[in-house]
Amino acid sequence: MDKTDDGFDAATFAQQFNQFSPGYGPHFKDIYRHMRAHCPVAHTDEGGGFWVVTRYADIMRVDADDEAFSSLYAVFPGVTPDTPRAGFGLLGEERTGPLGACPFGPNGEAPRLSFLPLELDPPLHGPYRQALEALFSPHAVTELSPWLLALNDQLIDAIIEKGEGDFSRDLSTPLASIWTMKFLGLPLEDWSDYAWFIQSANGGSGSVQPRTKSPSERELRERVAAEVVRQRTQPVAGGAITHLLDATVDGRKLDGWEIEAYIWMLMGNVAATPACMGSSFAWLSRNPEQRRRLAETPHLMPHAIEEFLRVFSPVHALGRTVMHDVELAGQSLKSGDRVLLCWVSGNLDETEFENPEEVDFDRANKHHMAFGLGPHRCMGSDMVRLEFRIMFEQILSRMPDFRVEEAGLRPSPVPAIVAGYEHVPFVFMPGKKVGGPRTAY
Repeated sequence: MDKTDDGFDAATFAQQFNQFSPGYGPHFKDIYRHMRAHCPVAHTDEGGGFWVVTRYADIMRVDADDEAFSSLYAVFPGVTPDTPRAGFGLLGEERTGPLGACPFGPNGEAPRLSFLPLELDPPLHGPYRQALEALFSPHAVTELSPWLLALNDQLIDAIIEKGEGDFSRDLSTPLASIWTMKFLGLPLEDWSDYAWFIQSANGGSGSVQPRTKSPSERELRERVAAEVVRQRTQPVAGGAITHLLDATVDGRKLDGWEIEAYIWMLMGNVAATPACMGSSFAWLSRNPEQRRRLAETPHLMPHAIEEFLRVFSPVHALGRTVMHDVELAGQSLKSGDRVLLCWVSGNLDETEFENPEEVDFDRANKHHMAFGLGPHRCMGSDMVRLEFRIMFEQILSRMPDFRVEEAGLRPSPVPAIVAGYEHVPFVFMPGKKVGGPRTAY
């Protein structure tokens, strides 16, 4: 039986799968549960036509085969290679250096190359990824912990005496955004402009108000480009932009457009991390016994974070382009076909995880897909975990009785791009400020 209590028919939806349709958000678990069981690799004519891959093992196979499934020609869901992408782009169309010689795709499409190194295949992918790796080493992550902890306390202090707040507006979005500005070496005071724009570009209205009135895409792109130029002579110690200006790829310095493409890739933290945090926060409110257990058993926190990432994956899917005819799960895929890898479905695959839709702090299998897989796996995974750990440890310590006001929850309007909540209002017993170091932002 594939119909839900409200009459939604997952089988009918699967026949013309469209992750941007209104029915997807409330029913994506039902949709993917049906597809894994009956049509694990299914074709849809929507969005110009593409294949939908839903089982854990099949997603693994596609992600591991860059020769057959390329990342060069648009990795984002519902975006065809010839469709202009809103937001996160570059100022110019010129592609210099070795990437300027990247081949056109099987349908004659140009490489995208707006997000590095995500939109690269081997052998180019490895050297471009290595240019960033030092910033994400365990030592680098550990060194950032005190600064992030102080910022978290500062954000909680701003609302602790009120007894109410909005988790996204007051805590998760500022934490992820200010931290991202710090990491990149961009002006901290601009954090709300980027957060508002990125959340709005992803289909939402933004959980925070921008410092600049409705900053445009071009304005923010110009700010990034100008900052790259400025830091050539005025480096920001420890910032990713300055690091990339000093980095080399196969013995050559990076051009400005390449550094911009790295920056916009790293900006993903501004939207994805708060979205996953909001879903996790709401779950803890609905499950007070598990929240109490987590507060009383701190060593469970890393396990809880892995479960939150698996069950509440903020990025539902990414795409690939088929480079030569190939068979997948009994289906014949042709050169030039588009493929959607549904990470969220892989994370809920019954053959990989027992009771997959349940959050289980004691789960042994932690091999989820929330950060992607293999060579393309998110380099910032340990930093995301650090953001999660500090935020939730401090919340459980300083406002342990919090309660989300369910009537005020506002889901992300386009979960196929970023899944979570735009607004998460909550109440708690007022407490005292802790003071300490303060960051100007």
